[in-house]
Amino acid sequence: MCSDDKKIQTDLAILDFSRAFDTVPHERLLGKLDYYGIRGKIQEWIRSFLCSRQKWVAVDGETSQKCKVDSGVPQDTVLGPLLFLLFINDLLDQVSPGTITRLFADDCLAYREIKSEGDKRTFQRDLEELNTWASKWGMRFNPSKCNIMRIHKGNSPISKLYELCGTVLQEVHHAKYLRVTISNNLGCSTHVEPTKKSSNTLNLLRRNLKYCPKQSKEVAYFAMVRSTLEYSSGVWDPHLQKDIDNVERVNRRAARFVLGDHRQ
Repeated sequence: MCSDDKKIQTDLAILDFSRAFDTVPHERLLGKLDYYGIRGKIQEWIRSFLCSRQKWVAVDGETSQKCKVDSGVPQDTVLGPLLFLLFINDLLDQVSPGTITRLFADDCLAYREIKSEGDKRTFQRDLEELNTWASKWGMRFNPSKCNIMRIHKGNSPISKLYELCGTVLQEVHHAKYLRVTISNNLGCSTHVEPTKKSSNTLNLLRRNLKYCPKQSKEVAYFAMVRSTLEYSSGVWDPHLQKDIDNVERVNRRAARFVLGDHRQ
């Protein structure tokens, strides 16, 4: 049984690293790889992948001066996010028992059941320890993009202002994590309501693929509309009729577009 079913308040911190992939110190990362047993020729290969790189900007055939890249892991690569996760993996060890931290690339969540004033103080200390870890390893949080959410049922929540980097974190009622909107009541309506993006994409396809064969329309629908509309539906699969209607309204319009049948 989860905390929400037991009517136990859970305080959730949505944390944001500032320029996460660009600030990873190379030598410290290589030191952690050595600790994890990645040594020898594999580490030499990774070193050549990270170090002695240069970058420049090209605009209209003109290029800027080259500058050396002293930190960071290359983005839009397979290896980059993996190296980043190895670098921040020990962040999980900084929090107290009972506080849970979830990591996915540079997205970080920390949460704890709040049953007493002591739990609030412990969670605040955990946030401070996470910030200490970040400073030690050359990373930093962006407190203006970090938020607190209180997930609770029934009685008024046990209130507490949490701080990070000397800044009081803003309390929110819903926030996005891995493109899924989390609400403080754990409902999915807030995530389902913004179907405008999928609807606008469908309108774009209707204008530009009007005379295309059915198969082309179907492929475009699955790739550009349904992939967005039903993203992570296994997590937020709606049970309220109004949420189901919001999703199906777009799907019915898409079916009429693909089949060329506008009678309904």
